Amino acid sequence: MQFSCIREIHLKSRNLRKSLAFYQDLCAFPTLSYIKDKHAIFEAGSTLLYCHQLKSGQEFPGSSDAEFVNQFISVECSPGEFENNLEELKDSEYPLLSEGHYDNNKKFFRMEDPDGNLIEVVESGHWDK
Repeated sequence: MQFSCIREIHLKSRNLRKSLAFYQDLCAFPTLSYIKDKHAIFEAGSTLLYCHQLKSGQEFPGSSDAEFVNQFISVECSPGEFENNLEELKDSEYPLLSEGHYDNNKKFFRMEDPDGNLIEVVESGHWDK
């Protein structure tokens, strides 16, 4: 598959206040959003780092219970490579979990790596403003 970069990393946080201090103060990542007891979003170059406050047993919001249970990364396809990447996945041993469109009409599909971590693959241009 052909990817241009990792665009989002989503991490679970046991203590969002401590995660905020670590990534904002120690790592010097600019904070883009902070909602107490919910999430913090940081800018790490061209990558967004999401820290989600999770309570025991709580899952990431997703289209099914199987998705977003683990921490996950979201990668952007190289321009013009989305369909090729999707076909390559379909021809591989790894199952396609879901596919669809975001509000901006950019396509995505989701799969798991061998350890069960969710990998979201998004069409080039999804994060463009």
